[in-house]
Amino acid sequence: MIVGFSFQGTELIGIAAGESENPEKNIPRAVRQVFWRILLFYVFAILIISLIIPYTDRACCVTT
Repeated sequence: MIVGFSFQGTELIGIAAGESENPEKNIPRAVRQVFWRILLFYVFAILIISLIIPYTDRACCVTT
């Protein structure tokens, strides 16, 4: 739930389709670009952070 805000805005592709000159070509391209951007910025960032923090660190396992 905390990271749900990260994926907001992808529904705007449908709105942009109504204003696009060639939606059959431009919308699939835009969807692919959004997919790769989400993958790059969010998933890879989480992967890099998880590789930097050692799994034996006790601070990761402590809850309040």
